[in-house]
Amino acid sequence: MLDCIVIGPNENCYDEMMAELKKNPDSARFQDMLAQIIEWEGEYYVCHDFMNLMLEKRYPKKYPKPDLFGAANMAVFLLANYLMDRNLKVEYINSFRGEKERLKRLLQDGALTVAVTTTYYLEMPPLLEIINFIRSVDKSVKIIVGGPMVKNILTVGYAAGNPLIKNSIFDDNLKMDYFIIEEQGERTLYELIHALKTESGIKQVPNLWFKDGDKIISTAVDKEDNDINDNIIDWRRFKKNMPKAVSVRTSMGCRYNCGFCVFRTLRYQLKSLESLEKEFDSLADTGVRHILFTDDTFNSPINRFKEILQLMIRKKYNFAWASFLRCNDMDEEIFRLMEESGCVGVSLGVESLDRQVLKNMNKQDTNYVKTVKHLNKYNILSFSNFIVGYPGETEESIKETIKIFNENPSSFFYPSVFVNPAGTYIFNQREKYGLTDKLYKWSHNTMDYINAHRWKNHMVSTVDNSFVSPAYSGNVSTIPYLMSLGIPLDLIKKLYAAIGLTIKGNMTGKKLTEREIMDMLD
Repeated sequence: MLDCIVIGPNENCYDEMMAELKKNPDSARFQDMLAQIIEWEGEYYVCHDFMNLMLEKRYPKKYPKPDLFGAANMAVFLLANYLMDRNLKVEYINSFRGEKERLKRLLQDGALTVAVTTTYYLEMPPLLEIINFIRSVDKSVKIIVGGPMVKNILTVGYAAGNPLIKNSIFDDNLKMDYFIIEEQGERTLYELIHALKTESGIKQVPNLWFKDGDKIISTAVDKEDNDINDNIIDWRRFKKNMPKAVSVRTSMGCRYNCGFCVFRTLRYQLKSLESLEKEFDSLADTGVRHILFTDDTFNSPINRFKEILQLMIRKKYNFAWASFLRCNDMDEEIFRLMEESGCVGVSLGVESLDRQVLKNMNKQDTNYVKTVKHLNKYNILSFSNFIVGYPGETEESIKETIKIFNENPSSFFYPSVFVNPAGTYIFNQREKYGLTDKLYKWSHNTMDYINAHRWKNHMVSTVDNSFVSPAYSGNVSTIPYLMSLGIPLDLIKKLYAAIGLTIKGNMTGKKLTEREIMDMLD
């Protein structure tokens, strides 16, 4: 019997969601989704599904069908690796939607626990689909759920006395057994599985919520501070059922203090070069050549970044990689090393190009224009991310951002509307800006969420020298995976451009025809 099956993410069902949202087309949520979802011939598609449709029309049966979560999910492999290092019998499901039959067989063969991560979820339906599927196969396996969504629901929603939380999370019909509310969680998961195996001391395991009869139990909080160098993934142990593209982290936490960021509680740690070389070697031994580096700012500290690039060049790994990059001042040698080491694309947290708004964000030290010029020179794709409506934002500041961006475009871009979660620097400074405490339906001295959504769509409609690329399934993280399927980088660029023009056309009324898209993909 397996000790644990670790299960990765599930996709949202967007047809049902958009059908419901379309009943109120003036709502901020519907307006927000217009730049995320592609409407085509009366149906709604996320980015990778639209890619599948267009690829099959233009190149029938030539390329494998992309799966939104087809690349190796880092959380799944980190947890599985950690448990294996402690001699537990573990299997893993990287993508629920793509591996249902395999999961069914594993459950039928027997497992003590199933661990489900909620890293990618903002709402319950994709999680509940996994839970219902598990229960349809095995009604007795212990289901353990962790990750950001569960932690937020339990520590914010339930603690605030919201009865809907109790009904949804602790519903007896669902039989989710244990909830881990620790940000890292691997130690807690191991201790819980060990307690279940030995039938002892579950209430002594920290960082848990669970139901005991009619009572809801929350155990003691014991914050994990796991050393990043103590859980180096040995990818060779996963070679039998390994995706062709993987996610790798070289650091944990972030050294910066951006005003909007809620992920600032993890201790900032750097993986040693020795540990990285060991992990890269194990990846190379499996034949994997496509990597997404998941660090918040892969290029910081800059000297270490340079050493990592030189390591990849010296060892001749021949990786094709993408990452998240901060627009710090970097000399031209860095960009040359990026190209030589195999960089194919980067995601830039630009946020704004207005100096006052950047100052309010505590990002005034960034230099987007210099960065994007060097990226263009070295043929590295760039995805610029913007925040519209941050406190201090005005009509003039958005126009300034659009003007500078049109003059210095990246390959692709996506504007997100500001959200206002508790715990950020700007939330704690909300009186200074007249900022209300609403998460989505906020207002402040210079703008409200309704106007921010209008300006977001205005930016999508008026940027002429870059293509909008949906944040969900259309960002830089998909490039290594698509390349691993044999899709040429030049065709990937054309697919993203076609998606961007389709979204823009739907907003402006200048819709592309199928023939126009097919011509773009030649």
